[in-house]
Amino acid sequence: MKNKTTKYIAAIFSDIIIIAALNAVIYGIFVFTAVNPLLIWLVAAITAILYFTVFLLLPISATPGMLMFGLKKSAPKKELFPCVFKKGSGGKTKCYLIPEDGLVFGRDPYMCGVLFAPREPAVSRCHCSIKYNQQTEAFLLEDLGSSYGTFTIDGKKIKPSSFAALKNGDKFYVGADKNEFYVGFQKELQ
Repeated sequence: MKNKTTKYIAAIFSDIIIIAALNAVIYGIFVFTAVNPLLIWLVAAITAILYFTVFLLLPISATPGMLMFGLKKSAPKKELFPCVFKKGSGGKTKCYLIPEDGLVFGRDPYMCGVLFAPREPAVSRCHCSIKYNQQTEAFLLEDLGSSYGTFTIDGKKIKPSSFAALKNGDKFYVGADKNEFYVGFQKELQ
């Protein structure tokens, strides 16, 4: 805490020095042009107010003194990662990140990112896959020729080797309705 307080004090003094330098330039101009001294004090006050107002309204939300000492840097934009979610027992939700080449559901431990039990009767070895298309902002669900089928939440069966476009929050199920998933985004990878 003491270290951060010291940094804030140093940042304030740095900003005061910058404002003083600006005012010295303004003062030199006013003295050279023989302007009323009261106007010099008014301009000095306005300069200080504008200095802090402008830097605090910018997206970086920091004065040069604060940036110099590593305080209040702009937060990086958080990327959203496309995922498939499965609600589990106890209210816990499992998140599966969708890689660029897609995520495969099934029983084959070597081919599938979402793995089912070896004796799950409603799920094929490589049952279905899902990809996220950034251009269309759609999740593309494909049945890979499964025996029991892949379904959207309204019960519509997806034909093998064809895609169903899903939006953020849409649900689907694999083989049986107990294997329900939904698509969405995760702000941070866990």
